[in-house]
Amino acid sequence: MLYITHTLPLSSTFPTAHHCFLDLETTGLSKQHDFLICLGLASRKGETLYIEQWLLENGSEEKDLLHLLMERLSAYNKIYTYGGKHFEWPFFIEKLQAYGLDSSFLTTCHLVDLKPSKAKRSILEMHIGFHRIQTTSGKELAKLAKLLLQGPNPSYATLILEHNKEELLSLQAIFNYTQFMKQLSPSILQDSHLDTYRVTFTLKPLQLYNTSFKGSHEEEGVAYHYDATTGLMFLYAKARHLQLKAYLPPKDYYFVEGKLLHKSLAKLLPTSMRQKATKDTCYLEQTGYYLPFVFEKDSLIWQDEAKHGYTLYDAPSFEPHLLPLLELLLKKITQKSI
Repeated sequence: MLYITHTLPLSSTFPTAHHCFLDLETTGLSKQHDFLICLGLASRKGETLYIEQWLLENGSEEKDLLHLLMERLSAYNKIYTYGGKHFEWPFFIEKLQAYGLDSSFLTTCHLVDLKPSKAKRSILEMHIGFHRIQTTSGKELAKLAKLLLQGPNPSYATLILEHNKEELLSLQAIFNYTQFMKQLSPSILQDSHLDTYRVTFTLKPLQLYNTSFKGSHEEEGVAYHYDATTGLMFLYAKARHLQLKAYLPPKDYYFVEGKLLHKSLAKLLPTSMRQKATKDTCYLEQTGYYLPFVFEKDSLIWQDEAKHGYTLYDAPSFEPHLLPLLELLLKKITQKSI
């Protein structure tokens, strides 16, 4: 079994020495038939990132590597992976049980899965500014791993180890990004600006991120941009020009000469002049700029044909909604980004 170590620069947000990043390489996805061939751990050692890698030279060493894994992981109280809940942990547990080794630690330790629910890793890495040197895919790597078990091949071994190291560095970058996003809050608001069709918030994060990035949720008119050179985060909410309806309680309204009139006034008129409003006809209709969010349940809720809720956006009178809008935008970008 090969054992390799690397010492690299440590990010300012790296967790404590009691935490580690974990990644493994296998010959495939089958817990019953495939082998664990490479294991990588990244932890803090002083002020450096300390990477340790173990690479099997033959299949008979797998049990020893699993035993070593349990010994090493027991030193950490928090373990970070990417997709570990659905792959690494089930794979380890199945393997440990097959060899008659104790797997109880894996069910009690604190595993942190850094994989967003629907994100593709390559897209996430591109978004946060992490660039890989090696481009070998998971399927290609599994093929190389199988060939390596059949006999020594320095080139295959190097590719597997380099891929594993980049996976660990990617974990560090994703961790940094998630920590950055989690610290965003209304308390770091530096400025807000309202123009005809867009609200812009400028935030001054206390914790900085080393790469500029941007993202958007087009369906909601939300965009964000972090400028690493200035350390400022910009959030944008774009209003749409629409014709929408706001439905009112029909029991409170009448139609008088084709216009809605509240019952407190309509009842002062002769019965012949007023007509009771119905659920389908009791609404206001207006063309203007709208944001696809609802802030107050007791205010008018404008709706499109699909019944999606909107708030009328008028820059001069929108000031009371600024804080609720900022809170909502922050919630949306953090939920969908981490």
